[in-house]
Amino acid sequence: MKVIAGMVTAMVIGATVVLAPAAYALVVPAVFSLGILSLVLRWTSSEDELDRDVARWTFLSYALHLAISLGISASDTTVTFFGGDANNYHRDAIALARHWTEGTPRPEFQVGKEGFYIALARLYQLIGPYRVGGLVLISLCSALIVPLVSDTTRRLFGRRAARAVLPMLVLLPGFLVWTSQLLREAPIVAGLAIAANLAVRLSEQVNPVRLALLGLTLAVLFTLRANVAYVFIAGLLVGLALGGRRLALGLVTATATVGLLAAIVLGGGVGEAGYQYSATADLKQVDFVRSSLATAESGVGRDADVSTAAGSVAYLAIGVPQLLFGPFPWQVRNVRQALGLLDAMIVWCLVPSFIRGLRQARRRLGRRLALLVAPALGITVVLALLIGNSGTLIRERIQVTVLLLPFIALGRLRAEEEEPAVTPDPAAALRTLPV
Repeated sequence: MKVIAGMVTAMVIGATVVLAPAAYALVVPAVFSLGILSLVLRWTSSEDELDRDVARWTFLSYALHLAISLGISASDTTVTFFGGDANNYHRDAIALARHWTEGTPRPEFQVGKEGFYIALARLYQLIGPYRVGGLVLISLCSALIVPLVSDTTRRLFGRRAARAVLPMLVLLPGFLVWTSQLLREAPIVAGLAIAANLAVRLSEQVNPVRLALLGLTLAVLFTLRANVAYVFIAGLLVGLALGGRRLALGLVTATATVGLLAAIVLGGGVGEAGYQYSATADLKQVDFVRSSLATAESGVGRDADVSTAAGSVAYLAIGVPQLLFGPFPWQVRNVRQALGLLDAMIVWCLVPSFIRGLRQARRRLGRRLALLVAPALGITVVLALLIGNSGTLIRERIQVTVLLLPFIALGRLRAEEEEPAVTPDPAAALRTLPV
C-alpha cells in the first residue's frame, strides 16, 4: 500500500511539474517550509500549554504572509507601490541561476547583500524561475520570527510575557507588510531573531552547538545587510560579555564567539566580502548613502552632513527620533506616507509599555539586559545615520523593534501577572543535551 501511495504521489508531482510548474514551485517549497516550522517549534518548545499558542500564531503568520505576498505580487502596480526592489531581486536571481547553469554573464551585486540573491537563485534552480517560490521562502522566514522571539521572551521574562508578544509579532503592520514581499527584510529580521535567541541560551548555559549556530548565523548576516550585521555583532558581543550568569564566563563566551566567527568569515569565506566592506567603511561613505536616499520625496535632513564625527553626533538628534517614531504628520504627502503614519502611530502607542517593561527588566535582569539592548542601540545608531528618507526608515525600523518587543510584552502585563523568568536546571540540560 505504501508503495502504491508513493507511486501515486510521484505521478502527481510529475504531472504538476509538466502541466502546472508554477503550482509545483509553490506547493513543494510550502510543504518543506511547514516541516521546518515544525522542527523549530519543537526546538523552542516549553512543554506546556504555551506551545499550542505559539504553534497557532506561527502557522497563522505563515498563512497571512503567504496570502499577502501572493496578493501583492499579483500586480506590478502593487509590487512597485510596496517595494519595487522586489523586481530587481527576482530578475537578478534568475540571471545568477542562468550564470551557474548556462554560463551567461554573472550579474553584479552590491557587497553585503549577495546572500539573498544566492538563496533565491539556488531555489530557482530547484523549482524553476517562479517568483512564488521566493515568496514561500519569505513567508517561512517571517513565520520563524514568532517562535524564536517568543522563546527569547519566555527565557527572559516568563510565559505570560511570551504569550503577550505573540500577536504583536504577527499583526503589527511592520511585521505583516514589509516581511510579505520579495525583499531582504524577512530573512534579515529572522537572522537577528535567531542570533538573539542563541545569545540568550548561551547566557544560560554555554554549549558548543549553540556557539557554532550563532557563529554561522552572524556570518550569514554579513551576506544580507553587512552594515547592520557589523554593529549588531558588536552589540551582541557586549551583551554576551555582560550577560553571562558570571561575568568571567560571559567574557569567555564572547571571546569564543569572536574566534568562531573569525574562522567562519575569514577562514571559510562566508560573509567575508560584507565584513571587509563594513570594517573599512567611513563616515564619508555613510554620508554619501544617506544623502542619496534623502533626495527621495520622503527625504529627511537633506542638508545634513554626517561625514564627520561632530556632524554625525549632531544628526542623531534628528535621525534617531525619525527612525523610531517617524514619519510625523507634517511629513505626509501621499498615500504611501499616510500608511507609514499609521504604522508610526501604533509604535507611539507601544512606547509606554516599552518604558514600563524596560524598568521591570532592569530590576530583574541586571546586566543581562545588555543581551538585547546593546545590539538594538547599535542598529539604531547606524540606521539613523545611514537612511535618509522616511519610506526606507519605516521598512528598516523592524530590525530594531524585533529586539525590543520582549520588553514591550513585559510592560503590557499587569503587575499581578508578572512572573519570574524560567531558570534552567543545569543537570536536566546536560541530560537532554539542548541545542
